[in-house]
Amino acid sequence: MRGAYLYLYLIIDVWSRRIVGWQIAERETADVAATLIRRTCAEGNVDPLGLVLHSDNGKAMRGNTDDLDLAVAGRDSLVQPPPCL
Repeated sequence: MRGAYLYLYLIIDVWSRRIVGWQIAERETADVAATLIRRTCAEGNVDPLGLVLHSDNGKAMRGNTDDLDLAVAGRDSLVQPPPCL
């Protein structure tokens, strides 16, 4: 596949440092990431509402972290945490 780019999506459990989900895609979008997160949560019996998401701030994720949170959780609006004192 000369001249083609593929994107590797990884979900890493920060506590165990294990890769718990992965996908290779031809495009870099928040939709692909949200689908991967939903699938990984379903396979591992994890409630997506309890997730804390972090992206590496790649091109497609820049400014879309809140949208990704909403898409994964199936919510219409974010509940903001209280400000740190």
